[in-house]
Amino acid sequence: MRESWVYQEILDKGELQGERRMILRQLTQKFGELPADFVQKIESITDSERLERLGLLVLQADDFDSLRAQI
Repeated sequence: MRESWVYQEILDKGELQGERRMILRQLTQKFGELPADFVQKIESITDSERLERLGLLVLQADDFDSLRAQI
């Protein structure tokens, strides 16, 4: 069963959701409450590599506006 594409797809979706939640927590911790449209944008990301790049941007950003401009 672990080799099935359905299992892998469910697993991948769970991992992506965890990555998105972590990034949103980091952003909220760093910049405070986030605009709803921005949260929706993050929640719509389905590419793990893009989320990884975003995670690095969170660490480098000095302010929310500069981060938002890079996404």
